Amino acid sequence: MCFLEQTGIDLVNQEVVFQCRDEGPIRARVEWKRANGAPLPPGSRDNNGRLEMPNIKLEHGGTYVCVAKDFPLGTPGAEISVQLHVEKGGKGPKGQSSILKYGIWAPLDTLYHGTVPEIYIPPPVHCYINESTCSNGDCIPRNKVCDGHFDCSDGSDEIRCRQCEPNEFKCDNKKCVSAVWKCDGQDDCDDGSDERFCQASGPDGQCGAQQFTCRDRQCVPRTFHCDGAPDCIDKSDEIGCTAPVIAQGPPSMITLAAGQTFIITCRAVGVPTPQIMWRLNWNHVPPKCRMTSENGFGTLTCENIQIEDQGAYSCEALSAIKTVFASPDTILTVTREAFCPAGYFNVDARVENECIKCFCFGHSSSCRSADLFIFQFQPPFDALKLLGARIDPRTGVVDIRDEPIYKGVEPQLWNIGANGVATSLPKYAELNQPDVVPYFALPENYHGNQLKSYGGYLKYTVRHGNTGRPVEGPDVILTGNNYVLLHESRDPPAPFQAEEKRVRFFDGDWTIKSASQRPRPASREEVMMALEDVSQILIKLAYSSDGLLNTTLTNIEMDSAAVPDSGLGVANYVEECSCPVGYTGTSCENCAEGYVRHNSGQWLGQCYREPQTCPPGSYFDGRECQVCPCPYTSPSNQPSFGRNSS
Repeated sequence: MCFLEQTGIDLVNQEVVFQCRDEGPIRARVEWKRANGAPLPPGSRDNNGRLEMPNIKLEHGGTYVCVAKDFPLGTPGAEISVQLHVEKGGKGPKGQSSILKYGIWAPLDTLYHGTVPEIYIPPPVHCYINESTCSNGDCIPRNKVCDGHFDCSDGSDEIRCRQCEPNEFKCDNKKCVSAVWKCDGQDDCDDGSDERFCQASGPDGQCGAQQFTCRDRQCVPRTFHCDGAPDCIDKSDEIGCTAPVIAQGPPSMITLAAGQTFIITCRAVGVPTPQIMWRLNWNHVPPKCRMTSENGFGTLTCENIQIEDQGAYSCEALSAIKTVFASPDTILTVTREAFCPAGYFNVDARVENECIKCFCFGHSSSCRSADLFIFQFQPPFDALKLLGARIDPRTGVVDIRDEPIYKGVEPQLWNIGANGVATSLPKYAELNQPDVVPYFALPENYHGNQLKSYGGYLKYTVRHGNTGRPVEGPDVILTGNNYVLLHESRDPPAPFQAEEKRVRFFDGDWTIKSASQRPRPASREEVMMALEDVSQILIKLAYSSDGLLNTTLTNIEMDSAAVPDSGLGVANYVEECSCPVGYTGTSCENCAEGYVRHNSGQWLGQCYREPQTCPPGSYFDGRECQVCPCPYTSPSNQPSFGRNSS
């Protein structure tokens, strides 16, 4: 625990800030709650563990608890508390620091995501007119706010700073203006910063660099050129105007090793001359990158490229008329020196046990992490279906049944939002068969080849109203290629509480049960076999045997992988195999064109060339035409029997 022991401080009507972070290796997300279940004080803001409570009152004193999210209650080290004492009329000891940090912590096991709070109490300090007040009461120069550097000791000067768009210029006063207004002869920033460090004169020496020269030598601001309204007396500023056109876009794909320099170019034409800007995944390019644009030709240079710099780089051509983008974007893939030995992969591996053995369905032992990014798979729930699964009470073996679950009544099932469902029974109902549990069947969009989900998660939030004896049965059932994989949580979700579930498609996270053997963890190969042709993904709906059904499933999402970068990270656990002739797919799971599958060998079988007509004296052996071994059908296999050639 961490207690605020100083009590002689007047906190009434002041702001109190608690900060909490996970010191464990996973850096779990944290949130603040009050121990008695009361709401946080009015106006409180909990931003990733930073709890800001303005205008504190006497009744707001008490115990506040920082909790690691997504972990079961009672997990050692998953929460820690701090005591807030609020007294009226006291004064802090003269000369003491205005930042109070008390650190009496119970021993925390960082393997269980321990949290460490820091407590800041801003004193009633008044800063000068040219200064800004930090959340902890410190004073800093006003021009240091939102400058990209933490000048306040609590970092509050960089919170809620609005970034300008990639095609905008950031003024010294933090205002954002169009990039084409830079050095256009007008003070668009209202502080003159957009007209600073501009070229003194234009190429003709007549007008300034920030001006347009009319045909009669009149000078007008550059942004007046082709703005739709004549500004030159001879109206020449609106003659020949054309929107930007991409004349030469950047390459569609580049692969570099970490540490190399990334350079791409883009050229656009138009009147006025377009300015070239760049974006990464629709946001700013990394700060280390340099952009130049001259006469419609733009260059982006990024040195010491790293994994976090990869993604989709867009070329943007701006002018007073319109903005256009080059198509397609440049997809940058950054590779690192392989840590894993031959036959294994995982570009992020740093120790040997993080390397994953190549599977490739037994056709290759050469693979690497695919150049793909994680995205959230959210197909529409336009076909809602319930299935029953009988759970053998002795062995736990699952038998999925597409038949009525209850006697004389059908459960109601309806959509909640874009990716959620709810179900209920209008009254108490009796099961048609004993030990049958209702499950929600994910729609057919989740079926078929889902190999790119390996290493990812199925996530959903469950809330139920069952209060009777718990029902046995896995939380999620995955079936495919005659495999039945079960995922079981340690504890069922509590009734009337929303609980987030995360089920990973990974070896060790699923169980296989059979009548003749003890339950065992599903291997990587078995998980891959099920994902290669998914037939069902079922989520449990009933959690007790009280004969009632009142359950909602919301925020249903499943990870997959694709080329575009959606900002969720790299799909390092998806393998990309070097397949032999006759096989295609990231894991060699498909037969190439001209090949057919034979159910021989392990896993999915073997791919052979399609049968073809062979010439006389030969036969098709499943791969190619071979010369018949019979004598006298070919000169190459005729016996001599001692005859000579004479």
